[in-house]
Amino acid sequence: MVFDKKHLLLLLDRPREPVFMGKGRVVFDVPDNYLTDRYRPIGPEIQNRFGENAEERIPVRSIALPDLRIPMSLGRQEQFSLFIPRHRKIAARLIDIFMGKRIMVEVRSLYSVLFAPKLTHIFTEIKVLRAGIKY
Repeated sequence: MVFDKKHLLLLLDRPREPVFMGKGRVVFDVPDNYLTDRYRPIGPEIQNRFGENAEERIPVRSIALPDLRIPMSLGRQEQFSLFIPRHRKIAARLIDIFMGKRIMVEVRSLYSVLFAPKLTHIFTEIKVLRAGIKY
């Protein structure tokens, strides 16, 4: 599976929308086990509905997931601030998880699991942290 940098950028486009929704003329084919409980029963219909007009379909590969208890402990509607020690711990764990991935295809899969269901509000804070990282 070839990885294109634009695929990662497309994941970051409208981060509050589910990953399976179209991003321009591109659709991510998310495995059913990555869908939230709300969408899992209607997974195939969702994939077909949002992929009708897609010029490109990007498969999201199922991977062995790391321990996500710490990041997933933050509620979906809960506010996030790096000034709160518990939230700093969550952000640090997310950074460790993402930095531990060597293949960008795994990063795409991990993003689909983490940010699609509930952690999109942390994304802005991590972008601020990433600004300090030199490439």
